Amino acid sequence: MADTVILRIPADTGRVRIARLVAAAIADDIGFDLDEIDDLRLAVDELCFALLDAGESEAIEIVVGVDGDTVEVTGSCTYAGPPSAVELGTLAAQLLGAVVDTHEVGLQEGEGRFRLRKRRT
Repeated sequence: MADTVILRIPADTGRVRIARLVAAAIADDIGFDLDEIDDLRLAVDELCFALLDAGESEAIEIVVGVDGDTVEVTGSCTYAGPPSAVELGTLAAQLLGAVVDTHEVGLQEGEGRFRLRKRRT
């Protein structure tokens, strides 16, 4: 990734907006239109909440990077105890399928993780 921003935010639903704002600002910088920026914000929101819903954690680490005309956002979260499944509901999965090019979410080595990619049209 040519440009990368790394955030570590408290695992608090009120702080997810920071991740949304950073992703939106980076997308705006590379020429995403308003609809594309809104789609990206929505996707970051849904995926962060999927991590938060799985269990108690101290923080979420978010990495927002640019590769040409594409924004990639990854997130990870280490849980205080055994997490429940890190997954999206049916509606959230369908929504993400419509607004980003690729996305994945789940548990990996005991951590909740997500990844999304959105290309500018």
